[in-house]
Amino acid sequence: MAAARRLVVAALSLVACGGKGGALSPVGLPQLTHFSGPVLAKVELVTITYADDPLRATDEAFGDFVVASDWISAAGKDYGVGPGTHRAKIELPQSAPAQIADYQIDGSLTQWIAQGTVPPPDGETLYLVYFPATTTVTDAANDAVSCTIAAGYHSEDQTHSPPFPYAVVPTCPSIDAATAAAEVQGAASHEIMEAATDPYPISEGTWQLVPTNPWAVALQGVEVGDLCFPLSELDQGFTLSRIWSNSAAAAGDDPCLPDQTSPYHTVYASPSMPTVQAGGQSEVTLVGWSKGALSPWPIAVGVGPGLSTGASFTPTATLSTPTIGVGQTAALTIQAPQDAQRGATATLLILSEPQGYGPGLSGYEALYAMLVTVL
Repeated sequence: MAAARRLVVAALSLVACGGKGGALSPVGLPQLTHFSGPVLAKVELVTITYADDPLRATDEAFGDFVVASDWISAAGKDYGVGPGTHRAKIELPQSAPAQIADYQIDGSLTQWIAQGTVPPPDGETLYLVYFPATTTVTDAANDAVSCTIAAGYHSEDQTHSPPFPYAVVPTCPSIDAATAAAEVQGAASHEIMEAATDPYPISEGTWQLVPTNPWAVALQGVEVGDLCFPLSELDQGFTLSRIWSNSAAAAGDDPCLPDQTSPYHTVYASPSMPTVQAGGQSEVTLVGWSKGALSPWPIAVGVGPGLSTGASFTPTATLSTPTIGVGQTAALTIQAPQDAQRGATATLLILSEPQGYGPGLSGYEALYAMLVTVL
């Protein structure tokens, strides 16, 4: 697990796609595993803003709303997380720095606790630090820069006793105020739920995908919010990230909660763990699936990394059709280079409705991940 969990979309090489009737086969959706770590069952949110942040009042109002919302009850139900409290709103008197690194944010939080600027951690406390668009936030451990690779992240302090979880949400520049507020709220809700369900991702993970799961491989360590990114909903004027539900996924229902009026739609693959010979090719059947009636939607295939424990290879992947509908099928042809090593792996992601989403991020309505192995 990386030093900080980021709201991030993996860098994939997207290939333009180019049906037949078939039965639905809703299989292959992942299940997050409960490891040994705790959860924040009743989040005590501490909102921290800078004096020059034009979204200060909005961020504080969002904090009041989100911790007691129906959203936190629905999204956290599978993982033992329920409504909490907005413990404190800390309005820093200084302007935000032009640039700040994660280790400096961690150090500032430790200093503010010692000085009494912010309340001390008590086992349920989550510190959420907002930054205005004039600040560039970097996470050196993950080589992430705010609003280019990451739209927010959460991590844990490892020097204070007791340690504490925290989340960081920057504001992307060059967008209007309304869009900025919506993106900040989407990122904040995403990180609040991921921090609640996995507060100590470095030292003691809680709800995570196992590292060998193809979804985790492709998205570099997936938590409850990442599997539904960038889906969101509006509730009382606030933008809320939709969160993965283990129970809904297992039942073949819409796995991203809370539900909204637009039907969730994706594909399923058969076989779900394909193999290919070096220098050869194999074919996978994709089946379109949705819980509601829906017109055919565009799909694309992304080529991602393989398992970190062995050799990787870069397959050529092509789709037989640019669109798919509910119950329709598409052929995915996978070709391996002649020099691909036996046992080498790669990840393929089928993106439903690929689209641009924010500065530097690739968006989609839903994804389906599979691991390809060379025989």
